[in-house]
Amino acid sequence: MEAEVNAFDGLSHPAREGDLPTGIQAVANIVAKTLNTRCEIYNWINGQKATEFNNFWVVKPDGSCGMEVCSPVTKGLYGISQGAAVVAAMRDSRLVKSDSRCSLHVHTEVADLGLEQIASVLAYWVKCEYTMLLAMPDRRKKNRYCQPIGMSDLLRADQLLPPAMLINRLGAYKYYTANAFHYSRNKRPTLEFRVADEEACLNPFYFKNWCKLIVHFVEVASESPYPREYHPSDPNSCYLWLYPSDVL
Repeated sequence: MEAEVNAFDGLSHPAREGDLPTGIQAVANIVAKTLNTRCEIYNWINGQKATEFNNFWVVKPDGSCGMEVCSPVTKGLYGISQGAAVVAAMRDSRLVKSDSRCSLHVHTEVADLGLEQIASVLAYWVKCEYTMLLAMPDRRKKNRYCQPIGMSDLLRADQLLPPAMLINRLGAYKYYTANAFHYSRNKRPTLEFRVADEEACLNPFYFKNWCKLIVHFVEVASESPYPREYHPSDPNSCYLWLYPSDVL
């Protein structure tokens, strides 16, 4: 997971080029103290590649909001509880803020899934996207770093792509509600979900349940057959958005 928070001075970029965000050391200390674990600080130069296979916590600069708190690869409820503990500690510190520039990004590993299973996850995300966005405040729906796939010209509702082509389409650009950006570039075998708004970065209840929802979604969608070709009387076909009742 990647939880975005603000620099303590509120700046997305430090006033002086190359400087670290104000407060990054304090945030790293919160993580390390909360979990009694290693937490490293990365700079602008190595921060982009540092969290692809990290096995420890990292806090690094983020040009959209200030900084980003990145977990190591985690597993199951234990991993989610570790993230929730960090989120709770940041909130309780009263030092850490998270405004509308921030969001929570959840990466789910799909290394054990076949190509068609991964495509099914992405296809059903597109079909469920409208419902997921209904749960978010309007500002999140209009965020350029979380663009709705179903509102773009990336896919046609009446045209079913082969699984590999769908993965490539959703791997070409990372700022959709969900993407296969890292998977398509062989950087890490994950799909990324970017919908959760800034509250998830400082609300442990929201954080925990959103992560559980995303993991559950991936598990269910990966076991569902890839959608069939478009049929006007079948909302389950192709990439048509589903009604919330059907999603649930």
